[in-house]
Amino acid sequence: MRLSKAPLSSILVALAVASPCLAQSAPEGTQAHMNEVSCDQLHAAQKRMQSRLAAVRKRYGSDTAFLAKLEAAQRAWQRYADAELDAYYPVANTNPGEYGSVFTACYCDEKAGLILERIKELEVWLAPREDGNTCKGSRPS
Repeated sequence: MRLSKAPLSSILVALAVASPCLAQSAPEGTQAHMNEVSCDQLHAAQKRMQSRLAAVRKRYGSDTAFLAKLEAAQRAWQRYADAELDAYYPVANTNPGEYGSVFTACYCDEKAGLILERIKELEVWLAPREDGNTCKGSRPS
């Protein structure tokens, strides 16, 4: 039998993110509530990153060479982020209980942090254009 390539940690996060849709919000101060808050913040960061990517794509819409490289960079970043999270929680796929009941909240927090760093990187392409920086490449500033 072949197992899914989706890491268990991703499945846990998906369930945690979906759980508010399946039931009422968990009581404040509980681990379930902490998970909801952390995963809601992750979801917001993911939406913001997608928005920033869309804005960059729109701004550089006619530059097909840049857009191809941007897409390749985004795929590489996603692999990096997944590998980084795997390094943070190396046994999450085989023994998620190793990290305790706080694992989902921690995982969402760590992933959101990586996404916020990526957003900063993407925003470079949305900055106002400046003259004089000869090493800027495709970046406006």
